[in-house]
Amino acid sequence: RIQQLDTQISGLNRQLADTKQSLSSAQSERRNISNSISELNSQVSRLESEKADLEKQVAEGKSNASALQRRINSLNSQISDLKSQISEREDMIVEKDAEIAALNSTQMELNGTISTLQGNVAGLQNNVSALEEEVAEITASKKSVTTTLGVLLALAVILAIVGFAKKKK
Repeated sequence: RIQQLDTQISGLNRQLADTKQSLSSAQSERRNISNSISELNSQVSRLESEKADLEKQVAEGKSNASALQRRINSLNSQISDLKSQISEREDMIVEKDAEIAALNSTQMELNGTISTLQGNVAGLQNNVSALEEEVAEITASKKSVTTTLGVLLALAVILAIVGFAKKKK
C-alpha cells in the first residue's frame, strides 16, 4: 500500500514538474507576444505620425497631392495590417492567460493530492511502527512463556522421578 502511494506520489511529482514547465513556457510566450504588441503599437504610432505629416503637407499644398494621397493610402493599409496583427496577438494573449490559469489550477490540485498522499503514507508508516512494536512484545512474551514451560516441565520430571523413587522404597 505504501509502495503504491509512493509510486503515485512519484507520478504526481513528475506531472507537477511537467505542469510547472508548461506554465513557465506559457508565461514566456505571453511575454514575447506582449513585447510584439508593443513593437507593433510603436510602428502604428510612427506610421500614424508620418501619415499626419503627409496629410498636413497635402492640406498645405506643399507636395504633389496625388503622390501624397497614394502614400496615405499605403500607410492606411499598413496601419490596418498592423492593427489586425495586434488583434490576433491580443487573442493569443487571452488564450495564453486561459492556459496559464488552467496550469496554475492543475498545479494547485497536484500539490493538494501529493500532500494528502504524503499524509496517508505517514499514517501507514505509523501503523507499521505500532504493529512492529506489538510483534516485538508478543515475541518477548512467547519467549518468557516458553522458558516458564521448560522450567515447569523440568520440575514435573524431577517430581516424577522423586515420586517413582519413593514408590520403589
